[in-house]
Amino acid sequence: MQINNRIQYIFFILMFLVMIFLMGLLIRPYISPLIFGLILAGSFYPLMEFGIRKLKWNRALVAALTCGAIVLLVFLPSIYIAVRLTQEIIAVYAKIQKAFDGAALQETFFGDGYIAALSRRGFEFIFADKEYNVKTVQTILMSGVKSAGGYALKTLNAWLSNTFAFLFQFAVMLLIIFAIFLEGPTLKKFILDLSPLPDEDEELIMAKFNEINYVTLVTNAVGGVLQGGLAGVGFAFAGLGSPLLWTVLMTVLAFIPLLGISVVYVPASLYLAITGEFLKAGLLFSFCTFVALGAEYWFKPLFMGNRAQINSLLVFFSILGGMSAFGMAGIFYGPLIVAIFMTFVSLYQEKYARLLKARVRTRMHSGRRPRVGRRKTTFRG
Repeated sequence: MQINNRIQYIFFILMFLVMIFLMGLLIRPYISPLIFGLILAGSFYPLMEFGIRKLKWNRALVAALTCGAIVLLVFLPSIYIAVRLTQEIIAVYAKIQKAFDGAALQETFFGDGYIAALSRRGFEFIFADKEYNVKTVQTILMSGVKSAGGYALKTLNAWLSNTFAFLFQFAVMLLIIFAIFLEGPTLKKFILDLSPLPDEDEELIMAKFNEINYVTLVTNAVGGVLQGGLAGVGFAFAGLGSPLLWTVLMTVLAFIPLLGISVVYVPASLYLAITGEFLKAGLLFSFCTFVALGAEYWFKPLFMGNRAQINSLLVFFSILGGMSAFGMAGIFYGPLIVAIFMTFVSLYQEKYARLLKARVRTRMHSGRRPRVGRRKTTFRG
């Protein structure tokens, strides 16, 4: 009977692993909609709870209205921004090409001034086999701009041209969000029952997921829109074209701590200074620096409250690693993975390390005990 039970157990485990593998194949095409569905559902869940607890509305109605809000706040603006960005990238490329043909830039980089001498040394250090002149620098710079613009246009066009696939993925994500809203407590109980971990550990992991989700998406999104929008207004007043492009770019970069929007406004300020617009350069630099520091050190801590406090350097490297592994989605995936990993590390140190050490210690002590009843065997020739 014991042998049969063992065979049944092994067979069940093997079949269960096979079914897990097959289920993985089924959901593999929908991993991104599933993850983003969980992230957006967690971000909008407070709105869902407000409708149910405060307004006493029907759960299905609140779920449908919240999904409608996601469409209005996330989906439609994304489509509009993508179309406009395609137009503005082309305009910026033409403007940069025209700017490098100007006499002011040629005098700054190829004249007798300090900047020209410093640029010449830097160029000769990086491109030792090329001659430092206007035509060579123009070719290198415009090649880089063309490559970056071409990549952006290719990405946007691929996204917009494959409209059916995009709409299908978004519909799947919306269905996942609706299911989470509608059957949230039931789904949570089902997942927790499947896990062999204690309930308090599972609750801690889910709470940490919600905390870091709020920090990385809600707080950074609001802070990013604030920084990108205000800095975009500064760019418009400074006379720099394509305000939507710079606003969107700085909104995305605002998710990255330490660097943030400085990646855009510092070169823009230098560009204005080089072209002789010293007042505009100083005002733009001062205004954008004030916006960035105010958002990072006043608005975000105030908006975040007592929620998860994460080291900025750790978030920075988690975002870089996430973008390297998952592309732009890594901005959200990286901090989530690191936060959940650190939660498991904390659980191990506080709880499971002691259990493991106690078990190892028990085995070591049991191995030192003399074995009673075992007779020594001798061989006689």
